[in-house]
Amino acid sequence: MPLSRPLHPDQAESPALAAPRFLPTPAHLPDEWKRLCAWAQEVELLAPLLLLFDATGAIVRPGAIGSILHFLVRPNVLDELELWAPESAAADVVYQIAAKLKTLGQEVLKLYRPLPDAQAARTRFAGDLEYLYLLLPAEN
Repeated sequence: MPLSRPLHPDQAESPALAAPRFLPTPAHLPDEWKRLCAWAQEVELLAPLLLLFDATGAIVRPGAIGSILHFLVRPNVLDELELWAPESAAADVVYQIAAKLKTLGQEVLKLYRPLPDAQAARTRFAGDLEYLYLLLPAEN
């Protein structure tokens, strides 16, 4: 089932979190993400985390991963993801990551700090930013 397809109420778990048909590998990820990937593997969220890297374009801007992780654990974001998760498999994947970060990921959050808000993305990152709109979410 594609991630864009909503979950049905009788589905026990997200199809994205079910056993993958292939074994994802963080082999080509930045070295500074090794601890994050090790944590994700410990809590059985490596495949969803790799999907998050892909969806946010974080692989192109590895220094922004802290901002993405910290955004996910904001109370209002976590609440919205929880409400949206039963309707969207993609939202459920992100919610699973956010919930584990909130409950078990305090050390990970300490290691991967968010970028300071003082500098605009256009001055921080050079090049084409249009396709990275999810990379640095706006404040609510």
